[in-house]
Amino acid sequence: MILIDSVYINNSGGRRLLEYFIEKISDSENYIFLIDVRLPIDSSASLKNKFYINPREKSRIQAYKKAFNLYSIKTILCFSNVPPPFKIKNCNVVIFFHNALLLKNSLKCYSFFNKIKFKLKREYIKYLNYSSYKWVVQTDTMKNSLYRSIKIFEQNIFILPFFESNLISPSTNKSNKFIYVADAVPQKNHNLLLETWEILAQKFNIYPELLVTINVSYDNPLINKIGYLNKCGVKIINIGVLPSDLLSEKYKECEFLIFPSLIESFGLPLIEGCENKCKIIAADLDYVYDIVEPSIVFDPFNAEKLANIIFDISERKITLSDSKLIIKNKIFDLINLLNIKNV
Repeated sequence: MILIDSVYINNSGGRRLLEYFIEKISDSENYIFLIDVRLPIDSSASLKNKFYINPREKSRIQAYKKAFNLYSIKTILCFSNVPPPFKIKNCNVVIFFHNALLLKNSLKCYSFFNKIKFKLKREYIKYLNYSSYKWVVQTDTMKNSLYRSIKIFEQNIFILPFFESNLISPSTNKSNKFIYVADAVPQKNHNLLLETWEILAQKFNIYPELLVTINVSYDNPLINKIGYLNKCGVKIINIGVLPSDLLSEKYKECEFLIFPSLIESFGLPLIEGCENKCKIIAADLDYVYDIVEPSIVFDPFNAEKLANIIFDISERKITLSDSKLIIKNKIFDLINLLNIKNV
């Protein structure tokens, strides 16, 4: 049996990757899932062998002991960055690591308290690691960061990107709109876009339309700032968090995907934007080049320069080439890595 530990996975990109993984396994009866109680029920409805677990290490320990008592487990996949809660020597253990924040020592967009939390979690991951464990990441940048920060042996790190294709007949008749698909967490750098769009209105007297996907159920100051800018005529529209089919329709409308994020473990919207024939305007950072050849890049710390670029694009003073997807889906390589023959 294969144990999939998905405790701590309940929203955002991690949830989407988990749902895609579940969809692609062909023999679900050979899997046991530890599911975070916060994960929506429909995400795991098809699974027969599952335990709903509170997102605490004590609960994980109890769940592991119960699973080992009930089943003959040969392989474990930890889906949320953290190795098993105690060292396991006689199993094929794989950790899927996809939280770049835990690998950064300098995070200016986060408070001192949050930096301490990230550091403590990083040290806990180091403590739980064992020399025989395998680690899976999705890009070269993440592999290098994991090797440096957690001190994982390079031969134990596998680059296996996987993602669900989100393509719905790309439109050849796109409007001159921009879209940014991201949660409203600090590293996503929404403030840069808000400042940029304010400059476009005040300095250049142009009002391009920007769609953002901020969850309105949270009290976020970005919502208030967008409301203020709207009153000033700035066209920033929050479409909220959408299911994948409706999100694809939004990509289909927009000529440009703009992506100012400062830290990414993968960057699913870059893939989605590229598949849906958006021209990608991205931060000039390593993670971008792992995934796509963008149409143009910019300094993600300089709103004035970005405003100049957007003005030139809007006024057709520069012509952008199409973006190109350079990463390949390796979901079945990941599934093969879990095969008990690897023990």
